[in-house]
Amino acid sequence: MPQKKEVTQMADVLAVSPHLDDAALSCGATLARWAAEGRDVLVYSAFAGLPEPPFPPAAQRFHELWQLHDDPVRARRAEDEEAMRDLGVTESHGPFLDEIYRDAADEADVARELELVIGRLIEAHRPETVLTCSALGLHKDHVLARDATVRAAVSSGTPLLLWEDLPYGVWTRERPPLPDGRSWGPTVVTEVGADAWKTKITAVARYASQYAMLSYRETPIEDQLERHARTLARGSGVAEQVWTVV
Repeated sequence: MPQKKEVTQMADVLAVSPHLDDAALSCGATLARWAAEGRDVLVYSAFAGLPEPPFPPAAQRFHELWQLHDDPVRARRAEDEEAMRDLGVTESHGPFLDEIYRDAADEADVARELELVIGRLIEAHRPETVLTCSALGLHKDHVLARDATVRAAVSSGTPLLLWEDLPYGVWTRERPPLPDGRSWGPTVVTEVGADAWKTKITAVARYASQYAMLSYRETPIEDQLERHARTLARGSGVAEQVWTVV
């Protein structure tokens, strides 16, 4: 099992994940491969803030599905810490509340503050590459995280890649336009290797609270991911894909 790196001032890669499981699900094998090659990877999960009760009814329904009640996000953070340790990367949990906990009226403030926070992370760590979601599936938190990261990375001149949001990418190709006149560049499909894939699946299994929600048409999440990864690799292995931004 890869050893988790100590937090350092510099990071070769800054990955901005909307939620606590998105980076592992979407590009966990790529992150594991980079870590095994000696690259310092920092994964910042933006919408990992700790909500206070009473929880909105929609959130309570999710808590029932997750079988988490008293302190659900703290329990999810613990899952993420184990998953990131498996991948060999460093995790950082943001203070922003998940959509299910926050007031929709706060969206503009969240967008502005998130862009500032990501800009500070880029300034502090000076990564060679910034990586975030493409917002496939149009989840509000994914769009907010992607747009804030695009703006911060472009402002700093840091190369940017957008991962394929999984499992959304298994059933949809719909993605919102990029902000500020940016457009989609070429797709990069990379075979990740059996060892990195095995590490990814081990990490994904750490998110036990999310299993019921991630199952699609009674297909376990691991099977969904592997079938998709083999399709991307055209039968020669397993692969993950990202898009460039121009």
